[in-house]
Parts: sequence; structure tokens; C-alpha cells
Amino acid sequence: MELKESLEKLQLSHEHTIDAISMIVESRIPTRQSSKARSSAPVAIADKLGLSEERINLIVWQPDPRMGNIYPSEILTKTSLLGDLEFAMIKSHPTVGYDILSKVDFIPIIVDIVYQHHERMDGSGYPLGISVMQYY
Repeated sequence: MELKESLEKLQLSHEHTIDAISMIVESRIPTRQSSKARSSAPVAIADKLGLSEERINLIVWQPDPRMGNIYPSEILTKTSLLGDLEFAMIKSHPTVGYDILSKVDFIPIIVDIVYQHHERMDGSGYPLGISVMQYY
């Protein structure tokens, strides 16, 4: 019973950590939907697909991938085109998010999701420029 309680406390701690990170992100980058609201549709889809509870929890526990956006609000909310330096700063946010989550020993697959959320099928994304096409 003690092991089960420890696991439940750890899961709750992860959820609270994600909530705290999401609150920070949302205070800096206003959006129409909260991070929790954005995760409800994928969770419903995962449930309909019959994914395991473990897989569904990975969706629930995923922090907002924008968490690495630590830049001035003027850049984050700018409505005109970004300059080269501004865009380079913004493009570094997956790496910053990866670094933050790596320091707190977060779930490895979620750390990878945060790091790679701007990758594209054809390899034109960032930060790694990896292509899934190379695997086919």
C-alpha cells in the first residue's frame, strides 16, 4: 500500500509541476484556451482509440511545449514579422524547454516531445531538422 501511495504522490507532483509551468507560460503568452483545455481533445481521442492508461497519462502529463519561451513579451506577442535575431530567439524555445525539463528529471518521452514539437515530416523543422522520411 505504501508503494501505491508513493506513486500517487509522484503523479500528483508531476501534475502540479505541469500546472505551474503552464500557468507561467499562459501568463506570458495569452491564448484562447488553457493548456488543460487543449489536452482534453487528445485525451478523448486516445480513449476512443483504446490506448492504454499509461499512454493517455503521457498526454495528460505533457507540459505546454511553449514553456521555453522565456523571451520579452514584446517579442512573444508581436503581430508583425519577426527580425532575424528575434526569430532565432523564438526558435530556441524547444531547446530551453528541453533543458528545463531535463533538470527536473521529467518523463523522458515527454522531454523529447517538448524538444521536437517543431520538427516536420520533411526535415524542415527545428531544432534538429530531423525527417521521418529517412525511416521509410
